[in-house]
Amino acid sequence: MVAPAVQIADKLDLEFLSKMNMPSAGHGHASVRSNKHNQGHRPDLLSEHWTPEGGGEIERVASFSSSIFSFTFEPPTPIVTNIYLNSLNIQNHSTVSVGHIENGVLGDNYGHITQQGSNESERESFKGAIKNLVKNMESSSVHDASERSDAPKCMPNTRVKVQEEIMSWIHNSGRKQKGILWVTGPAGTGKSAVLGSIADTCKTKGLLAASFCFSPTPHSDERTTKKHLVATLAYQLQEHEGLPDVRRRILSSIDRRPAIFTKNLKEQFSELILNPLREIKQRGPGGSGGAVVPKVIVIDGLDECVAEQYCDSTGDLRAAARPKEDDQREILSVLLRAAKDNTFPFCILLGSRPENAIRHFFTSPDAQGVTRELFLGEQYDPDADITLFYETKLSVVREKFELPETWPAPHEKTTLVKNASGQFVYADTAMRIIEGTPRSGSNNSFSLGTPCHRLKRILASGLSVEGSEPLETLDALYTSVLSTCPEPSLTMKWLRAIRSLKVLSSDSPSGEKDAPPWLVRLILESYPGEERHALGALASLLYVPPSTKRSRELGHAYSFYHKAFLDFIQSRDRCGGLYVSTTEAEDFINLRYFQTLKNHFERIVTRKDFVYMRMEYQSGKMFCFSSKKAFKEAQDALLACDVRQWTWFVAHSRYAYGGHYIIRMFYAVHQWCPWYQPCRPACNHWRQNMLSVLTASGWKVPTAQQLLQTRFSDDVLYDFHPAGISSRRRS
Repeated sequence: MVAPAVQIADKLDLEFLSKMNMPSAGHGHASVRSNKHNQGHRPDLLSEHWTPEGGGEIERVASFSSSIFSFTFEPPTPIVTNIYLNSLNIQNHSTVSVGHIENGVLGDNYGHITQQGSNESERESFKGAIKNLVKNMESSSVHDASERSDAPKCMPNTRVKVQEEIMSWIHNSGRKQKGILWVTGPAGTGKSAVLGSIADTCKTKGLLAASFCFSPTPHSDERTTKKHLVATLAYQLQEHEGLPDVRRRILSSIDRRPAIFTKNLKEQFSELILNPLREIKQRGPGGSGGAVVPKVIVIDGLDECVAEQYCDSTGDLRAAARPKEDDQREILSVLLRAAKDNTFPFCILLGSRPENAIRHFFTSPDAQGVTRELFLGEQYDPDADITLFYETKLSVVREKFELPETWPAPHEKTTLVKNASGQFVYADTAMRIIEGTPRSGSNNSFSLGTPCHRLKRILASGLSVEGSEPLETLDALYTSVLSTCPEPSLTMKWLRAIRSLKVLSSDSPSGEKDAPPWLVRLILESYPGEERHALGALASLLYVPPSTKRSRELGHAYSFYHKAFLDFIQSRDRCGGLYVSTTEAEDFINLRYFQTLKNHFERIVTRKDFVYMRMEYQSGKMFCFSSKKAFKEAQDALLACDVRQWTWFVAHSRYAYGGHYIIRMFYAVHQWCPWYQPCRPACNHWRQNMLSVLTASGWKVPTAQQLLQTRFSDDVLYDFHPAGISSRRRS
């Protein structure tokens, strides 16, 4: 911290204090020139030179007495932290020129102080820090990111009461007693829509300091981990025009500690957000230049946050997976600490489902005095908002299809509202079905070709409204949609397979991401068009990207419109007879892998074999069937495979990974062979052909003794690796 100005015995007319932000290993020269000598008490020129070895901040004090003077700096132009003029009469033609004056205190008489090129100077000075910050943020998690263009928002004139209550809390000057507002409620009640609308309103009014939305994406899980949270918030704070002093301090912190983003969340938040705010409060703000000072940070979807998985010393992911609750509690602890800090000027609006770990945190004694809960329940009259939602959407349908104003009948609209049970997810899904899509018309059965037919189907699917639970009507709606599929059981297998099939990814904190659609089709489609057959009727619930080259290039992926539908298909109790377990889904993927193997190599080109060779299941049991029964059902497909072609392709791929895939397959085909009898035909077919091709290719393969030992023990390790590569034994 720069020392305050001190008056010495000889009358001090001006004391100049500067904090120099110098580039690494930079050279500089500062001079203070007196153009009019003052009775010989001061020299005409007072100069200081410095050569910092490692860059950073250098403090200098220069004092002189003169009525005409100038400051010069070269290079670079520094940031002047404070400048004090004590009762000095500066002539009109005299000038002080610096890159930036953060705080100026002048005496009784005023002259001219000019600021030149501060923006350009700062941009150049902090170029590396900005680049580092951008690299560690997740821009797609900001509420108004282009990737979130279809994120839910409240329809005009809906959820007015709850939005007014939240905005009143944001404006409340006594918010520090309740610095965190937790907006919660059951699935489908519109929490994200409310927070999204609040964020938009606050952004328009200049009240939004920053936002972060935890939301899954098919491409990676960067938006569902804590990794980029602080960097993303810090980036938004430093670019807010109402916080001009914050920018310099955040970027200075990154300059000093470029590895700050490798630290834990508490350290990152302290260094990049709390400490800069403390410095500003201690020294006094430099003003916002007339801009509105922001008041709120919005964080949505905390329940979607998944735990980062860390690697051990060998670079492999640790065997014991970290639960997501660990990272959720860490985030909440950091936010609570900030809310209790008097230098933290923002309130925090946080949205999530009322999951146990999150609710336990907010009901703890440590949090209760600082937080407030807003539960989206009946007190906010959701039925009135849902009625308005239906009216608006149905009027569009009437106009589009030239339906009479009397459609639908009043009792039908009433039933739609009651069936929703306060859940906007039901209303939104129902309207997607009624509106229809270009893809759904030719695939839906039960004469669902018009909005009238689709509405009747929805109403017929509902339970008796009286006494039913909210999820029951939603589940009945989902079941009804699935029943319109030609083969509902096949559809469920496809849905679970899409969720299970992953590809390993070093870019993802969890080490994996969803398989791209072209790979899903390659593995699962036993005939052309099967995807459309299985999923075509689900256009109201699932986005299926077109199978075009353009779509692949743009990285389009499967996208479920509501998490509530994912919850449904993953719950045995809610799905009933339609339920497909994770094990059944993996057996389905394995079966289809062998059934479609003959198509793989002609449809995979070099640039894609990396992804193909990095396929993975959530359980890590690639190729392995869960039971002897499942293996026997797949035996015909196994025997029909061109094993030699598969082995040659894998062995000669650039991404063979020292036999990783070879070892997995060698183990999988033998897994259900009895030790006391000869191997099954499928095992003999695969193993003999694999050994033949690998031996001819110069690979190291298991010895006859090792193969014999594997008949009696599953603990024997196979030894496969290409010529010239060291052995990597794996079971």
